[in-house]
Amino acid sequence: MPAAELSDAIGLSGAETRRITSWPENVKGRAVWKVGARSFVVQTNPTATERVLFDTNDAILPSGPAGR
Repeated sequence: MPAAELSDAIGLSGAETRRITSWPENVKGRAVWKVGARSFVVQTNPTATERVLFDTNDAILPSGPAGR
């Protein structure tokens, strides 16, 4: 998805869009959390159990559980 469409689709500011589109691809755990009018760049560090339960990347990829 192009950056402009991503920004419009999820309501990111220009600075937030630049931040996430500059991240290397396939780096799991990075996110922008929006809380009210504020945003926070975070890096999650899930346990092995949490990765199994909450890995949203695998759920949306054709090779993930939904695509099997």
